[in-house]
Amino acid sequence: MKNIINAALADSAGVDVVDSKALSQEVFHILDTDKSHSLDVDEIASFMSTVGHDPKHAHEFAQSIDKDHSGTVSSLEFYRYVWQNHRMRQFLIAQYLGEELDKAEIVSSLSEKDRAAIVFKSVDLDDSGDITTEELSVILTAWGLPESDASSVAKQGVGKIDLGTFSTEWKFFWTYAYANLQEELCSADYHIIRRKNTTIPEKKNGGEKNPLKKIKSSFW
Repeated sequence: MKNIINAALADSAGVDVVDSKALSQEVFHILDTDKSHSLDVDEIASFMSTVGHDPKHAHEFAQSIDKDHSGTVSSLEFYRYVWQNHRMRQFLIAQYLGEELDKAEIVSSLSEKDRAAIVFKSVDLDDSGDITTEELSVILTAWGLPESDASSVAKQGVGKIDLGTFSTEWKFFWTYAYANLQEELCSADYHIIRRKNTTIPEKKNGGEKNPLKKIKSSFW
């Protein structure tokens, strides 16, 4: 599902969509001040103390996640035993990266135009900028429609269908598709981050702010 979101936010300054594990790696490298590709116990204890833990307890925790007793914490150990702690992850994102945006709020606030574009780019399997009847048939069959019925429905779109036609004449299709996609978009393991020292761009003519744009997908 990250593939749907990954190319999003291209025109929203400082806003990124990042896989959770990749984001963990990013924070890990920030904390790895000596660029040794590992964190020593003192580095772990140092940042944990800034969360409000007693330094002594933080040091004990740091030692406890050093599972191979090497005296350092690897990126994998960091991901498993620090990043998976929800409170710790929230702090690290806020402290070192910026503001984490609410996925459900963003996904539910998309305009009809953007929803249609998401589904269109998902169905456009060859990334040609047009949808063919064959591509529609593949998706409809994947949804469980008998092949003969899928082919019949797909042939309603004679020739190739561009985004404009898809948005206006195939609303029944993309409305259904997006409704099914929305839950997946919200539950997938990724984070939407607005980087520090950035502002929220606004649409011209007083339009609503909308961070999700130019979405590519291979989720089907």
